[in-house]
Amino acid sequence: MTGIETAIGTLTPAHFYGGGEHTPRTCVLGPKFLYALYNPDEAFHDVAHAFLTFVRDEEVPYRRFVVNDHTIDEAATRLKKRAGMPQATTFLQALAESEYFDVCPVTDETFRTVRKRFVDWDDNSASFTDFVIGVQMEVRGIDHVMTFDSDLELFDVTTHPPLERS
Repeated sequence: MTGIETAIGTLTPAHFYGGGEHTPRTCVLGPKFLYALYNPDEAFHDVAHAFLTFVRDEEVPYRRFVVNDHTIDEAATRLKKRAGMPQATTFLQALAESEYFDVCPVTDETFRTVRKRFVDWDDNSASFTDFVIGVQMEVRGIDHVMTFDSDLELFDVTTHPPLERS
């Protein structure tokens, strides 16, 4: 296993995939993770970049990155406003050109489920986008998400990398 030095210490593939019986080929990328990945000035950029390095070197099993329109909106808007239009454009271009991205639309049925859970489960700080991600992961049978958002830990998913998130 190769280690990569980052702002939070040395990362290895185990920080993004813990092994186990089930080998996931697909994971979700959360909006804060995407923001960090495409903004070189963001504190966790090197952490997100380490993930892609491990993917490229086939040290982690992921080959499909699921995102949805809510995630794209949140990441692109944050990139435009905080990093600049060139970073937002690079992100959107990668979505269009990369074989790794799977843009998963929010179906009417998914939206109804998200809306109900969002309204019924009001004792947490998770955003509507977090609920969309959680429901889509449940529906699609995906259990790994790359995120810097602790709210996604509310869902029955495995969050990576292991950081103190906000």
